[in-house]
Amino acid sequence: MSANMHYIELLGIGSNKHLELKGSLLTALEELGIPFSLKEVSRIEEIIQYDISAIPAILVNGSIISENELPEKEELMLRIKQFLKEGQADVVV
Repeated sequence: MSANMHYIELLGIGSNKHLELKGSLLTALEELGIPFSLKEVSRIEEIIQYDISAIPAILVNGSIISENELPEKEELMLRIKQFLKEGQADVVV
């Protein structure tokens, strides 16, 4: 991963909630214009290895910015921008 590339992980099992969150996330990332790599984690065996309480969840560079909720595109953009500015996600969850 390059210094400017951001690593995004979307955890979920393919439910309607997960798919809706994925759509909002992709739109938010596209509108922000930041370089990113997206990894979708859908196998339960992999999901349980993360320190999350519920799915769907989004991690940016390894930090949780959303879990068990469906923030709209604008909210996701705000959280991502805040995370990238501050370098930590615990202030937005």
